[in-house]
Amino acid sequence: MTESRWSSRSTTSASPKASASSASAKNSPSNTKLYYHTRDPIAAPQSLEDLPGNPTGKAPFLEDPEAHFTLQESGAIRGYILARNAAGQLGSQLPEKRLFKTFGEEAYADYLYWFHWSNSTLQALLDRFTFFEIAQSQQRMLRISGQWQACTTRWRC
Repeated sequence: MTESRWSSRSTTSASPKASASSASAKNSPSNTKLYYHTRDPIAAPQSLEDLPGNPTGKAPFLEDPEAHFTLQESGAIRGYILARNAAGQLGSQLPEKRLFKTFGEEAYADYLYWFHWSNSTLQALLDRFTFFEIAQSQQRMLRISGQWQACTTRWRC
């Protein structure tokens, strides 16, 4: 079994729980490195944009030096990790503990649903919430601006 060397970059804040999982990752078949970045509410943090191989500065971001490529998008990264380790590195000792299901297996539809749920249902809800929050903020700003103009016109400020 060859040791995989890939590093993962994450925007999650460092926490004792994350540190513990990072420490245990050193003993796993693949050597995973987590890099923590401070979130920026508007744009990608400069530390993410400066990473080689991450042209858009987005997270999540995965680099696999052994395969000589980088990958973005959470669904693609999940699929890559599952496929890379399906050949026997993680969970292969116990067939019932495999990382993914294949077509024809029991609960395959449930597996697909949960695998893609975050990118379909959850993301759509988050997008709608964000859009309406921004729209409401813009409406408030327009109201304030209109009130300010009325005030300055009346008092000739």
